[in-house]
Amino acid sequence: MSNVVIHAAHGKVGRNRIKRPESLNALNNEVVDGMAAFVDKRKPAFRRR
Repeated sequence: MSNVVIHAAHGKVGRNRIKRPESLNALNNEVVDGMAAFVDKRKPAFRRR
């Protein structure tokens, strides 16, 4: 995973932080891929009841 997106998960709550201050945290392919990888990894924990 990229070091541009910082991930944290606490139970069923996940948080992505974008670390690109030089570009005002604009989205690019690297950021989107990092977020998607986190969601894919955490999918089982995010299921509805």
